[in-house]
Parts: sequence; structure tokens; C-alpha cells
Amino acid sequence: MQRMRWVYGLVFVLGGAAVAGCGDDDGTGTTGTLPMDMGTTSFRADVFPIIAANCAISGCHGSTRTSANLLMDTPDTAHASLVDVEAMGGPCTEDSVARIRVVPGDPEASLLVSKVTETPPDCGNPMPLAQPALSAADQATITAWVAAGAVND
Repeated sequence: MQRMRWVYGLVFVLGGAAVAGCGDDDGTGTTGTLPMDMGTTSFRADVFPIIAANCAISGCHGSTRTSANLLMDTPDTAHASLVDVEAMGGPCTEDSVARIRVVPGDPEASLLVSKVTETPPDCGNPMPLAQPALSAADQATITAWVAAGAVND
């Protein structure tokens, strides 16, 4: 929960700055852009490139294998598999109720945000699995997109 507050702070502090194309400044091999504000984060332009590079890869959530029944190989399938969809498996079930992967407008209730921003996450494994954590910029982009309503644009 403490890390979530840090990510929210980062979104708001950097949100007013005109930051684009942050590059690979953390050595993780990922790049991303920080949204100017939460309302301008685009799923297709900002979030899906992060998913494509880190999640929709062979052996994870790509077209050849869909771990946890979560297919994210195209923008449309990724969005449909994430937003308002219950998580699969026991570790992310509380009192027989599965967590929702992405709750539009509510990053704190969204399992995806927990899995990419917290170590350890609320349940299950941190994502991406067996790879370096997403950069702070990528975490902030995903969090901002969820906070802005998780629109498929």
C-alpha cells in the first residue's frame, strides 16, 4: 500500500510536466511515456506498448500461451481480458470472491496495479514474472490509465 501511494504521488508530481519518451533510464530495458495528466493516458498509445513488451511475450500472456486465461496479444484482446474481468485462480480470491483485474477509475481495487507496483502484490506473483519490475514511468502510466477509467481508445 505504501508503494501505491508513492506511485500516485509520482503520477501527480510528474503529470504536470511535459514528459515524453522517457527512455531506458533505469536499466530494465523498458521504455514508456508519462502522461501529462490522467485524462490523456491512451490504452493503445501508452499502455498497450508496455503490455506488448513485458506481458504478451512467449510463455506468458501471448497468443501461444495464456497464463491465467489472460490473453494480451492485441490491444482489443488485452483490454477485454483485463477490464472488469475476475482474476483466475485461488491466490487472488478473497472469501470466494475473485479480485477484478482492472476496476475502471479505481487503481487501489485493481489487481493489475497491485501486481505491477507492489512487492509483494496483494495476491499472487508480482508482474512481469521472472523479469525486472516495470520502470516507475511504466507503473505510473498504467496507474493513470486505470484512474482515468481504463478506456479502450
